[in-house]
Amino acid sequence: MRGQLGVARRLCWMVAVSVITAGGLLALDAWWWLAGWQRALALSVWLTGMIVLVWWSGLAAVEPGETPWESEQAHRRRNRIANLLAVVAAALALSALVLTLLGWPEAPLHARRVFLPWSEALRPAQYRVVVTSGDAAVPIGERVTVSAYVERLSPAAPWPPQAWLIRQALPRGLTERLPMQGDETGSVFASLSVEGDFRYRIEAGPATSDWYNVVRIEPVHLARESVLRVEPPSYAAHLSPRQYAFPEEEAGGLRVWAWQYGAVQLQAVFTRPVATAYLEWRAEEASAVEILPLLLDGEHRAGTVRWTVACGGRWKLVAVVERQGRRWYCQWPGVVEVQPDLPPRWLEVSGLISAPRRLAPGSVLPIRFRVQDDFGIAHVWLEVVRANNPWPQQISLSLTTRPEGTVEGQYDWPIDAQIRDGEILRLRLRVRDNRRVEHPPLGQQESVFPPEGWCEVHVDRTAPPQALQDILAQHLWLREAIAAVRKYCQDSRQTLLHIQRETPTPSWQDHHRTLLRQTAEQYQEVRRVWDRVLLHLRVQSELRPLLQDARRTLEELDQLGRVAERWPFLLASAEQHESLQHALRRLQTLEHHLHQLEQISDRLAEARQQSWQLQQLAQQLEGVAHQAELARSPEERAQIPILWDHWQRDWQHWLESTPAVRDVWERSVAQELQRLHQRGQELLLALERLEATEALAFHTAGQLFRLSQMEWARSILRQAEALDQKRADQPPLKSLPPARLDFFRQVLTHLERGEWLPALTVLEQGAEEANRLAREWQEAAPELAHQWRQLASRCQHQRTVLADHKQQILAYLAGPLQESVPVLARRVERCAEAAALLLTPDRLASCPAMTGWFLGELRAAAEALQEGRWTQAQTALHHAAAWLFLLETVKRPGEEASGRLPWRSLQDELQTLMRLVQRYGDSPALILSQSRWALRQRLLQLQDWDQQWQTLLTSTPSALLPTAAIPSPAERQRWRQAWYDLDQTLMRERVQSSVSPLASLPAYQAVYRLGQQAVETLASALPKVPPAPQPEDPALVTTVAKLRQVQSLVSESLMSAPSQAPRDGQEQVARFRRFAQLLHEAAILRLTLPPVDESQPGKETPFPKLPPSP
Repeated sequence: MRGQLGVARRLCWMVAVSVITAGGLLALDAWWWLAGWQRALALSVWLTGMIVLVWWSGLAAVEPGETPWESEQAHRRRNRIANLLAVVAAALALSALVLTLLGWPEAPLHARRVFLPWSEALRPAQYRVVVTSGDAAVPIGERVTVSAYVERLSPAAPWPPQAWLIRQALPRGLTERLPMQGDETGSVFASLSVEGDFRYRIEAGPATSDWYNVVRIEPVHLARESVLRVEPPSYAAHLSPRQYAFPEEEAGGLRVWAWQYGAVQLQAVFTRPVATAYLEWRAEEASAVEILPLLLDGEHRAGTVRWTVACGGRWKLVAVVERQGRRWYCQWPGVVEVQPDLPPRWLEVSGLISAPRRLAPGSVLPIRFRVQDDFGIAHVWLEVVRANNPWPQQISLSLTTRPEGTVEGQYDWPIDAQIRDGEILRLRLRVRDNRRVEHPPLGQQESVFPPEGWCEVHVDRTAPPQALQDILAQHLWLREAIAAVRKYCQDSRQTLLHIQRETPTPSWQDHHRTLLRQTAEQYQEVRRVWDRVLLHLRVQSELRPLLQDARRTLEELDQLGRVAERWPFLLASAEQHESLQHALRRLQTLEHHLHQLEQISDRLAEARQQSWQLQQLAQQLEGVAHQAELARSPEERAQIPILWDHWQRDWQHWLESTPAVRDVWERSVAQELQRLHQRGQELLLALERLEATEALAFHTAGQLFRLSQMEWARSILRQAEALDQKRADQPPLKSLPPARLDFFRQVLTHLERGEWLPALTVLEQGAEEANRLAREWQEAAPELAHQWRQLASRCQHQRTVLADHKQQILAYLAGPLQESVPVLARRVERCAEAAALLLTPDRLASCPAMTGWFLGELRAAAEALQEGRWTQAQTALHHAAAWLFLLETVKRPGEEASGRLPWRSLQDELQTLMRLVQRYGDSPALILSQSRWALRQRLLQLQDWDQQWQTLLTSTPSALLPTAAIPSPAERQRWRQAWYDLDQTLMRERVQSSVSPLASLPAYQAVYRLGQQAVETLASALPKVPPAPQPEDPALVTTVAKLRQVQSLVSESLMSAPSQAPRDGQEQVARFRRFAQLLHEAAILRLTLPPVDESQPGKETPFPKLPPSP
């Protein structure tokens, strides 16, 4: 029994030792992920140890030990404790093993790896994991992407597998099992945030990868002291270097501008030491990347690199940071855009043109130029080649540098008088810049003008003026260039139409492609021709107004060129047909632009020629003014009228020989005559209306007088009837003879009919009847007899009034008004001001619309009164009274005591104004006064009409005026005398307070008759001028308006010439200078760019109809 317990005890200790050592091996594999040989060595040691332990236990059981000297009881007690400890140790070991297997998911994996390595090797593997991300060094805080791909080794393995990422923080962190994302191809990945060092491996089913390490790196940044310096090339020392600071946001990069063949120096300062740093430079034209190392300081915290740029490119600064054998590359990209050093460019050249010219011997050719270069101009020469010397003679020209960087100069090249007549000279300008580069070796750049050759000068004694030659030569040269491009358009159109007819449905053949290639080649030649045209238009300031239209033509050429570039690559029939149609449309638009440019060029040439002629006339006048200013002797003063007469003849000749100016002038004169004729008709119609208005006023006055007399006749009739009734009512008086009331009734009847003479006769009979009754009733009824005598007296007095009825009617018209119209309008304005004071801000805030309407009606009434519109004024006052009533209903308490105008007074004032306006509107005196005021205004308008007519005559040459449109001085004097007589007649009537009908005034009849004659004269003088082109040239119209001012001054000088005295010499000089100034202004106005018609061509150059496809 004792031996069996010993064996059991040893067996428990063997179990405890084996479990503990096996757990240690599992922990070691989990911690270090032992390699295969390490696991094999550990398994061999563990098995050897277990074998040795089993052998030792068996040996101890077979060979019992010595008998202990203690007692039997003590020996048993020790064995019992040892057995108990062995059982507890074995139980704890087995419990720990079970808990580890159940609580640690990776325990079976490590147990299989350590103790059963042959279990995986004996069966075929299903997957293989290949990690592509490997070891990495990542800045702290950033994310790293772990990637791998899984290969399926067994067709029976499920696909796609679920991959897991096993991450363990270093040095002794716990492991994490994270799922990874994958796709059908077996690629898996996961993104991890780097907060510290860690290692990872990837599992896919039973397959696992090796461990890989991720090391955190502290990134390096550029300090604020880092700068990039751009230096100009050595031959441009006058330019200042540029310095750029790196932006705070490094992602955007740094974009700098550099000069070609200049240097770029980068001074980088890092926030911490770096292992190494270099710069990658990739030029635009180079495919390889140039590596430029930075020269670092001793602490490796700063470095400098410098390189030369010949063209633009991209650079990237790279700093390398190391940790634990891992490297991290910090990058800062940037772009260098290079300003190329182009050859000198001509900005403006005058005096040299491509077309040949003629110059007289001894004359001077003024040459002006302005040139610009990117860095500087070294020399400018004028090269002259004669027929007997093929080598050019170079004349160095002086230069002046402007603040904006351009260089300009001028040179007056004299033609030697010794040069033979008929000799041909060739001239051109040559300019060179100051470029000198050693690496690569480059010299100076140069440009010549004219770019296509020389400027030929033919020496000719009969040469016309240079300016006129330049205008004509430039115009002809431009027309030739336009004709060349137009010919290309026509040839290309015929070629494309020919191809379109031959290939309605199939694709192009070889000969078709040959024709298209020839058309594209011709396009290149036309493009070069048009580039030269643009250069001349840009350089020569006189032709610069055509530059915009020439650029529009260039855009159409470029579009046509882009279409031609696609022809070799078109294979489908539909695309070929569409391309041909598009090219035909482009050609049509191009011809339209060429047509427009040609028209504008013709107008510009004509305008330049006319402007030059006006400048010559102005210079001629300035010469006359200068001689007049210097004239001292009588002989010199006598030459001034002769020179003036010569200038007048030249002026008239220029007007007659300039069709464009003459046509516009004639159209403007015709328009003025038409306007004067229309204005004269309007004035005559206004006079007729005034005559009708005055007749109406006289008729109204007569009606008012007749009504008043009728009322008086009714009162006399009532009084006579009352007296006769008293006689009948008193019995003692019935015996008296009755009154004959028929006389009084007849008076009323005649007045109602407007019969003045019968009314006077019957009224006289009525007075006699009243006197007879007074005599007969004197004894019986003295009081009634007295009343009959009073009635007879009234009849006599009224008969006197009726006898003078014409003067009484005129009294209605000539009677002064109680209050004039301006005073009445002023009363309305004061009423509006008082109402504005009465309306408080609170009321304006409570009902702003109502108060605005009320004040608006008052202002409208005042304006209507000032213009004589009585009906509108009365309506506005009625509306204002209605709005005042509404405002009074919402007034606030306490406003009456505020010191402003009370509401009742304002209403009374409005009622008074309405009554006055009603009375004024019905008053014939007001109608007559308004008519006479309007008549005086019409007289002023007639005078102004005559003055406009006279201005037209003085501002227009006699050759452009119809003969009938020029009234004689006697006729004009009769007009003015008639107007004066009528005005004096109106003034006398006003002073004498007597008025007469307007139609009865001889002065008015004379004015109306002479006005009709003048209007008929204008009607017969209206010329028939063709309509103006649309749109008419505004520059020509403004020029003619300025020339009309010159003609007006010339006409005034001609009228005042007979009275010219020597003491007026200074005034004469000032007048000549004024003429010259106006001519200069007209010459400048004539050079304004003509308008451009932007519309597309409609029916111009239609496409021929193609036959239908079979």
